Amino acid sequence: LESPLRRNTKHNNLETILVLLLALDRSTLLQFSRKLLVVAVLRLRPVIKDMMRPSSLADADPDGPKNKEEVLARIREVRDSPGLKDYPLYSRSWKELCPTVVNEASRRIRVMQFNLLAEGLSADPEIKAPFEDGRFGKKSDKSTWGGFDSIQEPGVVLNFSTRKYRILEEILRHDPDIIALQEVDRYHDFFGPLLDHLGYDSRWSCKLDSPSLKFGYFSDGVSICWRKDRFDLIEDVTDNEVEFKEEQINVNHVLLTLKPKDWAGEPFVCVTTHLKAKATAENEQIRSKQITALLTKVTGFAREHNAGERILLCGDFNCDPFDIYKTEGGQRELDYRAICVPHIEESFPNICSAYPLMYAAENADAENSDKWLWTTWKRRTESGEIKHSIDYIYYDKNNFKCTQILLPPDSESVLEHRLPCYKYPSDHISIVADFDFI
Repeated sequence: LESPLRRNTKHNNLETILVLLLALDRSTLLQFSRKLLVVAVLRLRPVIKDMMRPSSLADADPDGPKNKEEVLARIREVRDSPGLKDYPLYSRSWKELCPTVVNEASRRIRVMQFNLLAEGLSADPEIKAPFEDGRFGKKSDKSTWGGFDSIQEPGVVLNFSTRKYRILEEILRHDPDIIALQEVDRYHDFFGPLLDHLGYDSRWSCKLDSPSLKFGYFSDGVSICWRKDRFDLIEDVTDNEVEFKEEQINVNHVLLTLKPKDWAGEPFVCVTTHLKAKATAENEQIRSKQITALLTKVTGFAREHNAGERILLCGDFNCDPFDIYKTEGGQRELDYRAICVPHIEESFPNICSAYPLMYAAENADAENSDKWLWTTWKRRTESGEIKHSIDYIYYDKNNFKCTQILLPPDSESVLEHRLPCYKYPSDHISIVADFDFI
């Protein structure tokens, strides 16, 4: 059963799976014990997952860009369109952390981390969803702009046909060598092909329990992209689980080994993930377990593929580095302790954050907004206005040196509707860091 599946993986041949599974008669299936069935499913799971990615069923735009020049022309067309031409993307500035320590430009790399805001999590409620027929499970909810009900003209700001090109504009203007992405739900028919035109190869991991599915949209997932002219791919893993202490931990991730092309450098490991959402004590425990399991896998993977401790970790961790407080009855009291982010540097001492971390919640206020490097700032009626630092770039300090970071937009320049808005295509900003190989 597994052999023909693997031969057809690259064709995403869903029919092959169905025919082969239906060919097994009931009596044969019943002969398997529960344990053997679990083993069989786990073994075939990566293959089946790769062939059942919902976004691979999306029809590519026949009028879409066919090469780099056409992609760039479409980006300019959207940027200069009547609804957006008066709203350039937010100005950003760089902060130097230390002088570069290498002379060769080839030993410097720029890394971007960016949560794109999935189409399925911000869709127009009046537009028919791609899978309203329920082919990937019953469509249980109607999308309502992802709850972004405070946005000015959501039909313009969240229109994915233009927003996706604003996302590309944001990526390209910072010229990254490696890009870690989350909430990517149009990989096969848009982001994968267009980034390929722009010189990037990539890998994507579908989130099997994507919340987009309940709205009838494509599964989102995480992706790593890299410049084809700068790096060779040595090995890659795309998965939704990590085995840790005899337990399967659910954590969507892409893990790969890259080797520099333009100098005789050693291979290094890149990994991206999107941890459990929602700010609760229970979910903070889950996030801590997810990151511990993933980093344990990453360090083993790095050693196995001769990358030593050369690791770059990027992701939306969905948690601040500091303890979370709440105010009830005029009294401020602890809601829950931060566990996930502090645990990273405690358990993996060679790994540190490219961005300085603010561990005191009282410093994350308006008076310190110029010092607080926030990564998401949004307003919803349900949850109010929230401003957090939940996106991260981590690196191995023994093999990389972080020389500069891209700062958030100046707080005073952010429109009153916050993010996303006319001047920015996602509810998260991209964070970018420059590194020297040392």
